[in-house]
Amino acid sequence: MVRLTSVRVEGFRLLADAEIAIEASATVIVGRNNSGKTSLTEIFDRFLGEQSGRFRLEDFAAVVRPKFLSAKRLRVKGECAPDEVLAELPFIALTLTFSYDQNAADLGPLSPFIIDLDPDCTTAIARIEYSPSLNTVASLLDFPDPAVDSDAADALYCHLREAIPRAYSIKTFAIDPTDETNRRTFEKASELGGLVHTGFVKAQRTLDLGKRGDPDVIGKLLNRLFRTASSPTASADDQKIADGLKTSVTVLEKAMQDDFDDQLKALLPALNTFGFPSLNDTELRPQTNIDVESLLTDNTRIHYTGTDGVHLPEGYNGLGTRNLIFILLQLEALHKAYRISSVRPSTHLVFIEEPEAHLHPQMQEVFIAQLNQAVAKLSEKYPNEPVWQVQFIVSTHSSHLANSAQFDAIRYFLNEPTAQVGVRRTKVKDFRRGAEVINPED
Repeated sequence: MVRLTSVRVEGFRLLADAEIAIEASATVIVGRNNSGKTSLTEIFDRFLGEQSGRFRLEDFAAVVRPKFLSAKRLRVKGECAPDEVLAELPFIALTLTFSYDQNAADLGPLSPFIIDLDPDCTTAIARIEYSPSLNTVASLLDFPDPAVDSDAADALYCHLREAIPRAYSIKTFAIDPTDETNRRTFEKASELGGLVHTGFVKAQRTLDLGKRGDPDVIGKLLNRLFRTASSPTASADDQKIADGLKTSVTVLEKAMQDDFDDQLKALLPALNTFGFPSLNDTELRPQTNIDVESLLTDNTRIHYTGTDGVHLPEGYNGLGTRNLIFILLQLEALHKAYRISSVRPSTHLVFIEEPEAHLHPQMQEVFIAQLNQAVAKLSEKYPNEPVWQVQFIVSTHSSHLANSAQFDAIRYFLNEPTAQVGVRRTKVKDFRRGAEVINPED
């Protein structure tokens, strides 16, 4: 069994240098607004999610951003070797520490990251870093002198906005837990992608009919569920459902081509009426094809069963109920995506932001317990396979939700000032240490 035990974030927004211990089931992140909770979700998305590699200047922590200026000064002086200038430049990094059972027959995707020689060690460390290379330092720091009335720092930052995406790249390492200088570099980030899968249930779920956006968000999830059910590694029941949907659409498509397309043909002009000889033998004929995924995405709506045959549209249900159903459906989609992976990730990390939105306090109180029950319930469909190996990171503003969690599962994010004027950073208070060793003031 492999488990993620801690995460360290460096150089990203408010998380200039923050280490967070991760629980086996659910870790609860609490803190005021703008204390770095969303940044924790974002850095995983930027390294391991759909936003992979999409960093920009503003993502560098304010406390490390001046390093660009100091590196520029070193470059201009010309007294330092290029590798010293490179070492001065800031980076964004995510370090993941795993524990594992040394008696396991196969550690799967974790194996390449185990590089120590200590037979008693059961820890592996993976690091993913967004940083420049020696051959890109020049493109990053060398640019035409700014105008006479321009500020040198402003000119550099203006240049960096375009230069950073070209000069920086993602690098993946394995680090020896017994010797930090011993590292293994991977050519591709896919090695880490096989080790950790991430899932996100974001806070902005577009559930309110009074706001801009599509209110039928629950219906949209059907497309994702269909895609996972169509995979050759999906469960037999899911594949049967997907095949049934395809057959139904094929029958419908044939009926349309026999009648609907013939009727539609009458709307098309006869090309020979234009009098061009080359068009006399050319005929336009429509052919309607139905794609299951577009049918589910654009033309399928979820309704709630009502009385007297009148069923209510998705948007008619309360926001709290819709929010809860949406979260459960997203978990179902993430779980099925995990099951169809040809190589199961050692760790499946799922972030849930502000699940308390629109929920009654009593529902908030039981949310964490219900998460664990949902994992067991979803896993029941796969009786011959291990339980879903998922670890949740839940960020919340709800005292009801936080109170229901184990005390040592809570991480408190505090936004505090630094020595630099106007610059703040996140400090993490780890409740795992126990109440007896926490500062009385905290």
